[in-house]
Amino acid sequence: MQNNLKLQDTFTVINRTILHDSDRNILTILYQPIVGAMAINLYFTFWTYLDQSSLLSEVTNHKQLVNYMGLSLSEVEDARKYLEAIGLIKTYVRQSSELNDYRIELFSPLAPSEFFRNPLLCSALYSALGKADYDKAKHKFIIPSIKTDGYVDISTPFHSKFNVIDNVGVDIENIRKKNYSKFKIKSSVDIDRILLSTPDVVSNNIIVPESTKELLCKLTFLYRYNDVTTRELISKSIKGKNVIDEKLLINNFSAYYKFESNNLLPTIQKRTQPMNLREDINPKDKDAKHIYVFETTDNVSYLCSRLKVKRLSDTHIDILNSLAINVGLNPGVINVLLSYILSDEKNTLNKNFATTIGADWKRRNIQTVSEAMNFARTEAQNRKSKQTKTTIKTKGVVKVETPPEWFDKKIEIEENIDKSNEIENLLNSL
Repeated sequence: MQNNLKLQDTFTVINRTILHDSDRNILTILYQPIVGAMAINLYFTFWTYLDQSSLLSEVTNHKQLVNYMGLSLSEVEDARKYLEAIGLIKTYVRQSSELNDYRIELFSPLAPSEFFRNPLLCSALYSALGKADYDKAKHKFIIPSIKTDGYVDISTPFHSKFNVIDNVGVDIENIRKKNYSKFKIKSSVDIDRILLSTPDVVSNNIIVPESTKELLCKLTFLYRYNDVTTRELISKSIKGKNVIDEKLLINNFSAYYKFESNNLLPTIQKRTQPMNLREDINPKDKDAKHIYVFETTDNVSYLCSRLKVKRLSDTHIDILNSLAINVGLNPGVINVLLSYILSDEKNTLNKNFATTIGADWKRRNIQTVSEAMNFARTEAQNRKSKQTKTTIKTKGVVKVETPPEWFDKKIEIEENIDKSNEIENLLNSL
């Protein structure tokens, strides 16, 4: 549904769960690295809108929300979409010709045990933090081992202190409880077709519950194995002859990936330039719009835009993972590097070439987008100074070296076909 958010549009916050102060730690440590501080701040702001009963807020317009948070309307909307995508809120809208009315439903973050059992969430956290900080975050929720040797349980049982006089029937349908929202996953494969073509599932007449199918959707989205590998891993996860063991399924998918990728965890590329490394942009600066795009666009979306494709190949994903995890470049710097290479190499991307340049930038401690752009300009000028012209004649063929589109000229904005002009809309909001 197409919907244009306006400042005058109203919203009401509805609490669909029971929120505790302990949830703040979970949101800050586990969710914030994935969705960003802006999105978590929006969640906390929605939380404060609730009345004293913590059930419902008053009707408010988005202009007040924008003023409270000090953000633009587009930033608030983008932050809200991240909360929706990760299952912390649900949004409903009632449209009219004058203004729209929104209903924002709050849900609890998953308990740490459930969070780390979810292959998508723990992989996204690993992608955002890296191994060292991921282990530290996980360690914060580990229960210490307490020895109970020599102790005997002497707790008093219920029946020794209480007598039940009457059996009172209680309607618990509308009693408050902790609720969690499932985030939507669009699997790249047809799970039912995969199951029906897995011999061990068919021959043993295994009935696969919806929870297992949902888990398979998450695993196939995360690991992107082909049909043959997926069927093999499902067969290996059959416990006895009549059930697919979910824990075994997760372990088998993970073990196969680690074997194929030198013991690394899969990563989900959504990261953008860290807030503390973003620039105070002067709108009059000719680089302002490109700096904004490089800093606020994740690497997958940016590369899709440059290559004019809707989905990246496994090779391109591997290059992005290598630049982010192995080389350790910041997301905004990676975007500049991609622009620099693709402009010079006629829109072709080679892993060895990209990681070699990336490693050089890392050694030079290039952290910000401006540093990356300035260094790229310097490199291009150094190459140019070694030549009398910008053309190199080789065996009668003329090769023209093309600098990045932001090099020494006004910025031209390209359409981002995979994000429905989202980048262009971001630029127009400046």
